[in-house]
Amino acid sequence: MSKPTLTEQLLNNILQLRKLMLQAADVAHEEKAATMLQLFALNFLHDRPGTKLSSLGASLHLSKSSSTQLIERLEKMGFLKRAVDKDDKRIIHLSLRLKGERKLSVLRRKVIHKMNRIISKVPESDLKELVRIQSDLIKTLEKERK
Repeated sequence: MSKPTLTEQLLNNILQLRKLMLQAADVAHEEKAATMLQLFALNFLHDRPGTKLSSLGASLHLSKSSSTQLIERLEKMGFLKRAVDKDDKRIIHLSLRLKGERKLSVLRRKVIHKMNRIISKVPESDLKELVRIQSDLIKTLEKERK
């Protein structure tokens, strides 16, 4: 059996780290009002108010029906509002309500608190280097996308 390449190791590490960090930070069991997917959606809408439903779905890698179900749940909870595009009635724009902004703030604090307990076990110099490397990778990937 051949040794994995550095790229394969990096990909495996990223996937495993993402999974473990989401599990460690998961507030869904404590916070029944929001799952991690809902947190991602609220965060996306916070950063991009007025975004299209289709853009949110694409960003979260959800099917059209899954996106619609997610948005309906968030709307029922009073976290967001929909607005039909004036020029094209098929397009729906999404924005957070004040209740959604508040919920996002609370969830972020809880996730950060949980993550700090885990990350505090890693030396600060290693964390700084990891952040620098991740930032470089993000910049490179964003350039490649354009």
